[in-house]
Amino acid sequence: MIRIKYIIRSEALVLRISGGKERFYKNMNHLLTGNPNLQYWEASKERFSHRCKFYTENNAILEKIKNVYRKLTIEYPELTARQIASFYKTGNGLQKVISSDMLSSHKPYRNSVEEYLKVVIEREKSKPGYNFMFYKKLQQRCQKTIPNFSSMTFQSIDFDLCLRIAKIFAKYKNYRGISKGFRALLGKADMDQDVQFSLKQICGFNFQHYNPDKYMEGITPPNILDTDTLKAFLNIDIRETSPAYRNRKEVELYYDFCRFMFYTFLAPCDVVKLEYRNISKRNTLIIRRRKTCNLVEIPIHPVVSVIIEKYRSGLNGNLIFPILSRKSRSEYKTKDYQSIRFREKLNLWLKTLGEELGLDFNLHSYVFRHTAISTAINGGLPLTYVALLAGVRNETILRYYYHGNTTDNIELLHRIFTDVAGA
Repeated sequence: MIRIKYIIRSEALVLRISGGKERFYKNMNHLLTGNPNLQYWEASKERFSHRCKFYTENNAILEKIKNVYRKLTIEYPELTARQIASFYKTGNGLQKVISSDMLSSHKPYRNSVEEYLKVVIEREKSKPGYNFMFYKKLQQRCQKTIPNFSSMTFQSIDFDLCLRIAKIFAKYKNYRGISKGFRALLGKADMDQDVQFSLKQICGFNFQHYNPDKYMEGITPPNILDTDTLKAFLNIDIRETSPAYRNRKEVELYYDFCRFMFYTFLAPCDVVKLEYRNISKRNTLIIRRRKTCNLVEIPIHPVVSVIIEKYRSGLNGNLIFPILSRKSRSEYKTKDYQSIRFREKLNLWLKTLGEELGLDFNLHSYVFRHTAISTAINGGLPLTYVALLAGVRNETILRYYYHGNTTDNIELLHRIFTDVAGA
């Protein structure tokens, strides 16, 4: 992934273009107005402070130049840092030094399905949220299950090939999710002027209309805890559960984390990075979900309030749960290493706990989000209100059937969760 940043290097302001171990620098001093003093340069914001002469004009110049390179990396993610750096030369402004004909030769995805899928993943990574994982899973499934996927061309895709692909996907779990991803990829290819593909080639084939035998009886719903098991979990004696775990504080953290997910409808990746600043004056949690980037506002249940106060020690920094550490975070190349590692350990503990509760499926962290949604709907909360709490996108329901975030809904939500907990 290409990174673009302004830095001070050898007493000069330069634009650094980096990718992997490659670093390329472009001097910006001759493009600036009034020979500005670099002591007024704010590195964290990549701009001149207001104390610098002509700071408004120079900041505008720098932003304009950076946007040109940023746009180039988004439109042509297959280019290397060297190619990006050599695409323009800086004189009195920016001038192209690579022609469009030369650029087209750097588009190996024009006809290759696999190469285009890689391009789509890189483009999605540059956007907020985790939508790139949607296509990453599609890539893994296609490479693993579709014969000769590496040599598949867009010209070869027709109605019959889509039918064969649908039959292959049907042999594995998450048929609808993977087939939806493949159809979305074809839609992007159809709209991309650099890809030689048209949706007319598949003659209106619809993956949703294909019902393989294993799905004829309907889609298997996600695993949730039934009322009795949920009540047993919420009233469990944490001092006696999972005796094989010697670190009881760790077990208590796992338990509080799961209860927090249940009472807030949030996914593990959201709770891990939840901060105190997400708590509003209305006693709600306001957070933008990491996977969908949807903004949600969730009323804080009394149980959640107790958990928040329990871990308010100041040692976590701004984070509610003591899971992520800035010091150790910088020691790993993977951005979300600590979060992923915590979820792995959490799911191992939940598997043990699920056996103690006598479940016939492997208990994992997402079960609590699914259980919360099912419990709220079964308790009588409006479907649209639950959708808003869970951060689920459903524009049609929101437009025609939304009843509003009323006080009655919040009181009903608290009452439902209190009743199910047996309090």
